[in-house]
Amino acid sequence: MLESKLLEEKFGALMAINKIARIGRETRIIHNVKKIQKYVEEQLKINNKELVEKAADCLGILAEAGGKTTAETFDSVLNRAVETLQKERDIKSNNIEKYSAVLVIKEFCKKL
Repeated sequence: MLESKLLEEKFGALMAINKIARIGRETRIIHNVKKIQKYVEEQLKINNKELVEKAADCLGILAEAGGKTTAETFDSVLNRAVETLQKERDIKSNNIEKYSAVLVIKEFCKKL
């Protein structure tokens, strides 16, 4: 559903992932976090503020659900976010990737 062109399907997929991650912390979700994470991270590049916000929240929830098992995966996500912010120094930039990077860092700080 995250590969769909319809925003409604993308939002639905992110909501479902969030619910599964929240209720499935002790289940097999941690084995699938790495697979899911890359599709969620792709949503951060789409020029839709609401979708980017949901995707960043979802990454935070997945990072929290995955625990130590997925620490390396989310460390790389965090490093990419920091690199994105370092690339663009223009304060007035309207770049969705820069906004996404800030949201990812914010969510990781809240959840971890």
